[in-house]
Amino acid sequence: MMESIIEAKEYHKDIPLLLLKDTTGSIHSIFQNGLNIRVGDGLIFIGSLKNGRLPFGIHTGEDDIQQLLYIAHKQPYVKIEKDSLLFVEENKTLTLDLRKGTAFFYPIEKKDKTKEYFPSFSLFLERLMLEDKTIGIEELSIVEFLEDYVQDTSDKDKELIRKLYQLMDAVFSDDPIFIEQTLRYFLGRGSGLTPSGDDLLVGVLAINQYSNAFHSSFMDGMKKILQTSSVTTDVSKAYLESALQGKYSSVIANMVNDIAEINSEKIVQHFHELVNVGHSSGIDSAFGILIGMLAIRRKSE
Repeated sequence: MMESIIEAKEYHKDIPLLLLKDTTGSIHSIFQNGLNIRVGDGLIFIGSLKNGRLPFGIHTGEDDIQQLLYIAHKQPYVKIEKDSLLFVEENKTLTLDLRKGTAFFYPIEKKDKTKEYFPSFSLFLERLMLEDKTIGIEELSIVEFLEDYVQDTSDKDKELIRKLYQLMDAVFSDDPIFIEQTLRYFLGRGSGLTPSGDDLLVGVLAINQYSNAFHSSFMDGMKKILQTSSVTTDVSKAYLESALQGKYSSVIANMVNDIAEINSEKIVQHFHELVNVGHSSGIDSAFGILIGMLAIRRKSE
């Protein structure tokens, strides 16, 4: 049997723990820039850094990714050993070795009680308005929503705008029925492997990771829905569950940490890295970050 080895360059620090939970895996989904492996009830993404460093990611070089994609299309048996994944087909085994890779973790820093909320909110808002994109849930431009927010017109003809205001209330609510009704509107809403409503919610959760301002019932409500209902895709569920555990992609963590600083030097760079993720995933998450911040500002007014 022909055997070859490729080496991971980087991996999320929790990947080795996930590999200890099972001895086999399976190919879940394949993309141009990588693939997802199902391990137990979780996912591992193996691929490029195109969308940043992911909270359940192993990242390696482009040539290695092409080798992985080639064998993945043949639906190999996936064997898990300590610090490695083996892709086994009839006459070939490809081993992905983590031992020489570097573990990463991109935490969102907690708010310092002596500092104001979101010192670079205005810089972030300026970039969003210059971008002036529509979010993926519906054809609603961010500028259109902000005009409604500033004028406080709360356009009742647009269901999405009504639901966004409900979401800003739900994060502080202790009413499980209201929270569930609100979350179920957004969870799984939109198309693709990570529907836009889920990407938005990841952004909202990232703001709570920094501020710890939301009611615990909101997070508890989301956990319950994800555990008991098939409301969204496996990939999106993995991102949401990671967020609830305080684990985010590097592009989201960098963005929120920049907003928490005064005049961050990299805020423009990190903003563009975020909004360029996927077809609309990045801009949807950026909009969720905005909604999370506006919720806190509304409550303090």
